[in-house]
Amino acid sequence: MKKYLLFALMALSLIFASCKSTDQETADETKADAETKIEQQAEDSTKDLSAEQLVSKAEESRAKAVEAGAEDYYSNQLKVTDEMLLAAKDKVAKGDKKVTDELKDINNRYLALQKASETKNLKKRIEELGFDEQNKEAYDAAGKLYDDLEEKIQNGADGITMLKAAEVSYGAYYAIFYDSFKKLATKEREGAIAEKKNADSVKAGVARKEEYKNYANLIQTGDNHFVTKNPEKAYDCYKDAKEKFEALYKDVAEKRAEAQRKIEEAKAKVRDVEAYAGEADERLPLGDEKIDGIEESDAVLLEEEEFADPDDAVIEVKEDVKVENDGAVQIFKEAVGVEDK
Repeated sequence: MKKYLLFALMALSLIFASCKSTDQETADETKADAETKIEQQAEDSTKDLSAEQLVSKAEESRAKAVEAGAEDYYSNQLKVTDEMLLAAKDKVAKGDKKVTDELKDINNRYLALQKASETKNLKKRIEELGFDEQNKEAYDAAGKLYDDLEEKIQNGADGITMLKAAEVSYGAYYAIFYDSFKKLATKEREGAIAEKKNADSVKAGVARKEEYKNYANLIQTGDNHFVTKNPEKAYDCYKDAKEKFEALYKDVAEKRAEAQRKIEEAKAKVRDVEAYAGEADERLPLGDEKIDGIEESDAVLLEEEEFADPDDAVIEVKEDVKVENDGAVQIFKEAVGVEDK
């Protein structure tokens, strides 16, 4: 198992360009940190709980496991753990004071089945999205961790052992999922920025102020998701903004073209009228005297309208957005709850 984990972390760090480098010592530290943290969190979550409280805790964990799909994925293991819980409840009812450790193990088993089910769901999603083919070496490395997890579950390992294996396996798949969506989000953002610039070129911020503002906000919302390491939601926002800015640009551009066509037609008519008036004046000059109904040539008929600078309506967004410290090993640590020291 150790060599598989080392290989997985090495492969992930080499494939994901955002992670500069790693070595065996770093991988060893990551493995040790991850397993220590997982075990510590499990202990902390049940610390100082009474037997009755531990029963409630285990029942809550079971519900979460079922919600994640454990009834479908691990029906036999769930049934065995349920039987263990019933037996433990009977001991609690009889006042057994030594049942707390047993209940903690049962709780960890349910947590492991929950995380293992979530791992299956994530693995399936990665395959549906084609991320497994895009990250073949990393996916194969994660598969070693997944196989180890399945072996521990099928062989009935204790709760904490299964839980650590489930968290580690999930962390490896999540690193692939995260990095793949990060790349998609980055590309989609570039498209959204390009379509926004097209919209700016036809002064869409003036013509359709509220829509333009909403679409710019979509990019900014996507940026917020991106920097908080949720590239999937960032991708959705960028994609939505790109499509909406594209439609806005096309609509405004078409209307501006139509308006320009009408202006040219009006100018042509004015030129025709002026030409006709010139011919008439030659035939029958009006002279300089004032005629009722005709204004002076320098008269101001309407108050001059002051127009705002359309460039002021442009909402600026950053050309790019980056996430610090989001290499594969870092994401793996965060996925399993390991904090940097």
